[in-house]
Formats: sequence, C-alpha cells, structure tokens
Amino acid sequence: MDTDSVEELERRFHAAMLNIGQETKKFGYSPVRFDQMVNDIGGLRAAQRLLSDQAISAGLTRLWEEGRLDLSMEAFALKEPWRALFSDSELYEARRRLTELDYVAKPTRNEREPDTICPYCETEITSFDSHYSQAQAEVIVVVKCPDCHKILGMVSHSCDD
Repeated sequence: MDTDSVEELERRFHAAMLNIGQETKKFGYSPVRFDQMVNDIGGLRAAQRLLSDQAISAGLTRLWEEGRLDLSMEAFALKEPWRALFSDSELYEARRRLTELDYVAKPTRNEREPDTICPYCETEITSFDSHYSQAQAEVIVVVKCPDCHKILGMVSHSCDD
C-alpha cells in the first residue's frame, strides 16, 4: 500500500472512531475518555495504544452491556479495510477481547484455514456453497466447489425422532 493510500485509510479510520461516540450517544453512552484520546492522538494511535494493553476497558464493557460490541474499536480494527493498519499482535488482541465477551467477529478469508481443497481444480475452500432441499423431514446438503462447481459431496440427514 502506498503512503498516500495509507494516510487516507488512517484519516477514514479516525473519522470512524469519532463516529463511535456519535452512535453510542443514541443509547445514552458517551465514551469521554475514548473520544478525548482519539482527538488528542488520532484514531489509529488511540486504537494501537488501547490494544497494547491486555485489559478490557470500561468502555468495551459498557458496549458489551448494551449489546453493541459492533461499535467497539476492536470490532472496527478487525474489519476490512481497517485491519491493514494493524499488526498481527494488535489484531490478535482485538479478537481475543471480543471472543472473551462472546462476540464473534467474522474472520476474513486470509484468517481462515481452508475447510478442504477441491480435488478437481485445487481451489482452497473456506466456506461451502450449500444447497438445502427439505422433503419429509430430511435435509440434503450438496457441497460444491465455488470455482469449478463440481460436487464434492452430499450429506443426507433425517430429522425424524
């Protein structure tokens, strides 16, 4: 990534961090310390500083209590395109905190191990194209390669007691 695009991404991340405060005010929470840190040192530096400490902040706990971990700096850090701004250890810490609070951030394609490799075209498959058909309480799952569309397997499951 060139310097101009990194700077632009940092500016956009800073704006996203400022917007967190606006969104949280909608449910009566004003993250004063976080907003002050973002204004003083910038959104990226504030996020990096917070991620360097392994403690879960009072602000993150409050977002958890409100059921709004999606507004956390940690959740933003794990999303594209922001994750390119963070080191592996910072991303690990963000995911660890959110996992500890039972928030499941969707892993990106680069983070996930492939579920299988297509024997026909050797594509690494990290999520299956599944087609469900239900008849008489039976579920049939057809697993197809998303690239060559060859069927890799079928699973039939009866839902009878």
